[in-house]
Amino acid sequence: MTAGANRVRWVASPPPGAGPRRPAVRRRPYTGPPSYPATPRWGFPQLAWRWPTSVPGTAHEPATAESVRVAGRLATLMLLITTVTAALATIAELVRYILLVVSLSAPVPEGLAAFSDTFVISAGIVTVVFAIASLYLVLRWLLPAREFGERGRVSARGDGWALACVLIPGWNLIGAFYVLAELEHVACERPPGSRPRPSTAAWIWWAAWLASGVLFVLTLVWGLRDSVQAMADGVLLHAVADAVALVLAYLTARTVTRLTGLLAPLTDGSSPYRRILAVHGAPTSLERAPRPANAPR
Repeated sequence: MTAGANRVRWVASPPPGAGPRRPAVRRRPYTGPPSYPATPRWGFPQLAWRWPTSVPGTAHEPATAESVRVAGRLATLMLLITTVTAALATIAELVRYILLVVSLSAPVPEGLAAFSDTFVISAGIVTVVFAIASLYLVLRWLLPAREFGERGRVSARGDGWALACVLIPGWNLIGAFYVLAELEHVACERPPGSRPRPSTAAWIWWAAWLASGVLFVLTLVWGLRDSVQAMADGVLLHAVADAVALVLAYLTARTVTRLTGLLAPLTDGSSPYRRILAVHGAPTSLERAPRPANAPR
């Protein structure tokens, strides 16, 4: 079609929906989860969830104030339980000694003697078990406490030195006091180059630690004697050793609590345990407004 000198071109296009239609997909009924002839090798590994730092080869997570507090609470709780069991062991040894004294003038009933033996053995075993658990938890607290306290400082003595000072027999009678003095020095934020000055509480703890170690060795050596008088004196010596262990466990719990409070105090507002002390500006009436009858439900 022409109109003068201009030409007009007509273009025709199909209307919507006039093109070829896609074949309808027929939905099959659900027959359950898929099944495999063999165990598939894809997917997640069959392992329990672990923190990334517990996998060998990953980076070590630095100690935090909360981790030091948690480890300190666990160690303190176990030490207090050890204090109770050591008290029971002391009572058991004293009861046995009283029965030995009574037996010099009158026979002791067989049932009472059997009960005393059972009491002594049970209390001794339980005390040893809880003492080992307390030592483990104290070490679990000591290492992050040293790391957290020495943040920003260069320490020439690592964790291996601290463990050796606590665990090597004989040397630990003096080395444990070195570790305590250095940790207390760091917790009190004293100058790094100055000489540690242990507090009175640290000296008292060391005296109990020395007495406990000496009595432990003495009871082992005394047990090699087989005379009747030596056995009676050994019972009294065991009672004194258990009493000193009781004092040592309690002083250790006090020391862990004190150093944890110095290293990670709760005055920074990071405590997870909070309670409401007061509410200001709250409405005097907490009654709900009446609900209209025509309100939608």
